[in-house]
Amino acid sequence: MRKIQNKPRNQLWLARKRLGLGQKQVAHLLNHKTTDQVSRYEKGERLPGLKLLLQFEIIYGVPARVLYKECYEQLQAEITERAYSLQALNSANAMHLAEAKILSEFCSYEELLQNPQISQVENDRIRKHVVTLMRRLSYK
Repeated sequence: MRKIQNKPRNQLWLARKRLGLGQKQVAHLLNHKTTDQVSRYEKGERLPGLKLLLQFEIIYGVPARVLYKECYEQLQAEITERAYSLQALNSANAMHLAEAKILSEFCSYEELLQNPQISQVENDRIRKHVVTLMRRLSYK
């Protein structure tokens, strides 16, 4: 793990609170002996590696790109800009990038929605996600 200078904004604290978990419980799930590391990741003092990022995704049931939305959007913008600047990029690939960006802005479950063979567990998860979104929209 590496120390970073600019603290990234992340949704780890919010995701943990939504599940009603304490830092001690998350530390146990991550096989950490103390809550120090969990606290540092939540505060943005440290950036998780790939394995830990995937563990957070599994624990919270929230895609990594949502947990680190600001970082994801910055990387997406940089890559999209570079992709469009390539002379060799054909229009079909450019359209795929544009469509993927639009779809990811609407729902964090885009990979599942694009899969024609969704399992029942994944289908239930998407259904629950949609119901939650609809409830939130009805309260506004």
